[in-house]
Amino acid sequence: MAIYLTGDTHGTYDMERFEPAAWAERDWRPTADDYLIVLGDVGCIYHTQAYDLPDLDPRDRQVVDALTALPWTVLFIDGNHENHDTLLAMDVERWHDGLVNHVSNRLIHLMRGQVFEIEGLRIFTMGGAHSPDWLHRTPGLSWWPEEMPSEEDYAEARDNLLEVGNRIDLVLTHTCPTEVVAELVGDDFADPDELTNWLQRLSDKIEFNHWYFGHFHEDVGPLYDGRFTCLFESIVEIDPNGGDAVELD
Repeated sequence: MAIYLTGDTHGTYDMERFEPAAWAERDWRPTADDYLIVLGDVGCIYHTQAYDLPDLDPRDRQVVDALTALPWTVLFIDGNHENHDTLLAMDVERWHDGLVNHVSNRLIHLMRGQVFEIEGLRIFTMGGAHSPDWLHRTPGLSWWPEEMPSEEDYAEARDNLLEVGNRIDLVLTHTCPTEVVAELVGDDFADPDELTNWLQRLSDKIEFNHWYFGHFHEDVGPLYDGRFTCLFESIVEIDPNGGDAVELD
């Protein structure tokens, strides 16, 4: 069994990376026993309204079917471009010591503030991010205020991290700590927000081997102190001996 990571997929828009030809030269033979974790903005629950569950909008069904058909079992954290109302309305289950929503038998949402034990690795997840273009979006249709974590999400994270002594192998988020954002975007950096500041404080408080995130549509890393990597189109296989940084292509 193996764990792979990749960045935002935006429904089916950015799924060319999953075609076998895109990684034919890799020594990979992924199966349903392996996990591919998408670091937010999956867009598999976007058009479906909470009152329509368990049925999915046909546009979401197309994305769910495409992700479920991949050779991996697909896990994902939520980004800012998801229908958060509907995600919050889905049934919650416990899986590998953390809370999840099963979108399909092989498509699983890793909820915010959770600590999972997967393939011998302790993995912390925190989805969400601020949409800089939110003023140009329609509430309830293309933007949801729940894109940012709630106080309950932060409290859940603190409690779960305390239970494991604030020691994590992998941190998986959609956005990243404020100082990492500043290094990544340079002069284009806007004001930090509540979540990036919270993640900055978290990075100073917990012990972790490596931190992976999406959101910025770049494949860059390692960054900052050498323990941060931004993923978009790259697919990386995680070192099972603690999840240390991998070299990007």
